[in-house]
Amino acid sequence: MHRVTELTDGVVAVRPVVEAHVAELHAAVVASVPELARWFPWCHEGYERAEMAEFVRRARRTRERGQEYHFAIHAAPTGEVLGACGLRLDGHDAAIGEIGYWVATAHTGHGYATRSARLLASWGLGEVGLERIEIIAAVHNERSRAVARAAGAREEGVARSRIVLGDGRRADAVVHAIVRGDLV
Repeated sequence: MHRVTELTDGVVAVRPVVEAHVAELHAAVVASVPELARWFPWCHEGYERAEMAEFVRRARRTRERGQEYHFAIHAAPTGEVLGACGLRLDGHDAAIGEIGYWVATAHTGHGYATRSARLLASWGLGEVGLERIEIIAAVHNERSRAVARAAGAREEGVARSRIVLGDGRRADAVVHAIVRGDLV
């Protein structure tokens, strides 16, 4: 297990999700359902606080096992919760991880997801010791793909039927990757 209390660049701070984040993360999801539900199967109309509480409990367990690291994205100056991000380690190859992210609709377009992805990539390739980090986004999810590129990931190709969208359909996705040495 890799311990981290906060990663920050002065604009955003990513902190491991804990029970104290449940209310703010739940509110951010509920306010963003029209945008998030399109891409994430877990997000839906009527998303309940209990669902977020269960996510936070599961995040603690997977963090303790060293499998996944989920973070709340905060505005560094104010502490306001802006969204969430995470780093999941590959179950088959300990040197590979995958980053995911979402930002509440009210906070999109300010670079918060990009900054968070950069922080996680630096931490993953540095302290965690990964060799490769992937960011996988639906072919038609231009915003997420732009975040991946801005975070320093290179587009490597399209993986057919790679992800499940919010409506349950499988979709082709672009695989982006950051490898050791890509980050400056």
